[in-house]
Amino acid sequence: MSPVLILLLLLPPLITAVSSPLQASSTTWNYTLQGKDWPGLCQTGLRQSPINVPLAHDDGERAQLKEAGGMDVRMWHPYQKGNVVSLVHNTIQADVSGLGQMVFVNQHGTVGQYEPMQLHFHAPSEHMYGGKQYELEMHIVYKSLDIEGKLGVVSVMFDSREEYSGVNNGKSNTFIESLKVREFVKSMVNGAPSIQQLSIENELPLMRLLQRLDTSQIYHYDGSLTTPVCSEVVSWVLIPDIQAMQKDQIQYFNAMWKDSPQFANGYGNNRLTQPINGRHIYAKSIPINPLPTNS
Repeated sequence: MSPVLILLLLLPPLITAVSSPLQASSTTWNYTLQGKDWPGLCQTGLRQSPINVPLAHDDGERAQLKEAGGMDVRMWHPYQKGNVVSLVHNTIQADVSGLGQMVFVNQHGTVGQYEPMQLHFHAPSEHMYGGKQYELEMHIVYKSLDIEGKLGVVSVMFDSREEYSGVNNGKSNTFIESLKVREFVKSMVNGAPSIQQLSIENELPLMRLLQRLDTSQIYHYDGSLTTPVCSEVVSWVLIPDIQAMQKDQIQYFNAMWKDSPQFANGYGNNRLTQPINGRHIYAKSIPINPLPTNS
């Protein structure tokens, strides 16, 4: 870790008044068309998210990958009790505001400091690596302490399939289990959960999860919120270290979304990937052996 990052993470988080662009759209929206019908900037923006990170050797946009070996990211979230988990804006969202910090060194060596706001989930994943989609994606949302209105979002993938979770489907993911998503599923009436919010009595082990992540490879690009109003204010940090979970854990999310006929006609709560439009995607290192084909 760089000396600058060590110093910043040892300092107490700064508390500043920063306006948030995380405002719900004034119009009703859903995932029935996976975002194709969302209005305004969602249609006209040129820096939209999510994207497919072009890793396949036959991907014409692979040239947009640029190496930036000096990039780094570190996150600090103290253990807390009483975190509120809500079913809001077509996702499961946990409040992680308050103490904590994310420090990101970008491709230019510029150090950015961010304060945590919330985390939420999309199933299946919104971002892809080389055309590959994963079962679950978590977005940890931070607000910038340096630039008013700017957000930083860290993406982490989860998957229960054998290549990620082992032949016997491994152990239960304690972080996913701590969110009590099953309680929302148990409350479902006519295809929709009847409870909208609950409180986690025990500690939310977010820091334990983050400490396990391999950040020797990360990707970064400038993009947008993946829900209306699709504001293009997000500095994305993608961590391609896929986390294992059990099949019943992804089924909790799917029961509310893609497996529920009342939700989006068989789709999950994921927006389709958006055009790169000439943007650079920065990689801590360019993969030597790209994926053979888009699949």
